[in-house]
Amino acid sequence: MTGLNTDCTRTMKTIIEPFRTKMVEPIRFTTKGERQQILQKAGFNLFQIKAEDVIIDLLTDSGTSAMSSQQWGAMMRGDESYARCASFYRFREKVWQTFGFPEVIPVHQGRAAERLLFSCLVEPGDIVPSNTHFDTTRANLAALAAQPVDLPAPESKDLQSGYPFKGNVDLRALEELLGSNAGGASGHSDRALPEPDHRVYRGQLSTGQAEHDLWLCLAG
Repeated sequence: MTGLNTDCTRTMKTIIEPFRTKMVEPIRFTTKGERQQILQKAGFNLFQIKAEDVIIDLLTDSGTSAMSSQQWGAMMRGDESYARCASFYRFREKVWQTFGFPEVIPVHQGRAAERLLFSCLVEPGDIVPSNTHFDTTRANLAALAAQPVDLPAPESKDLQSGYPFKGNVDLRALEELLGSNAGGASGHSDRALPEPDHRVYRGQLSTGQAEHDLWLCLAG
């Protein structure tokens, strides 16, 4: 046993997943050449690429993760009654506990939530800045004759940069936009939407140069 370290008191830094995987789904690995052909055939339109040809889906986080045993069990407790089902009351209670909002309107996806939110907050001619509007967000705004404006941070355009967070709004560009459209009859900018969904605030947004009274919507 000479030469072996028999000290069992040392702390081992082992990283393991804090869960058990109960189901796996095989995926097909493509080569670089195959991926180039797939992209060219799709005209570089991600919505024209078959899901089976995507190894890691960075287009959306919808339905791309495994469900826990508690979630599978909750499906068996689901109440499918057409109205006033028990599932709604459990859902509403959790929303109350988490967000504290008195009114709870369940929707099937964020794009439906956007449509309801915008119908209350956005008017024709409104200029709506964001870090970058999601495709359905842009479509919902266009349907209301509003003007979505993308103002991504300069760091987001540098694909080689190791900047820790590239999802900020370009505050200098936002200041210029708000200053040039403040009080304008044809297009006033009083909504700032870094991806709307769950949380909406009315208040003062400071860009470092001035303060503006805005609706600020944040994704939840």
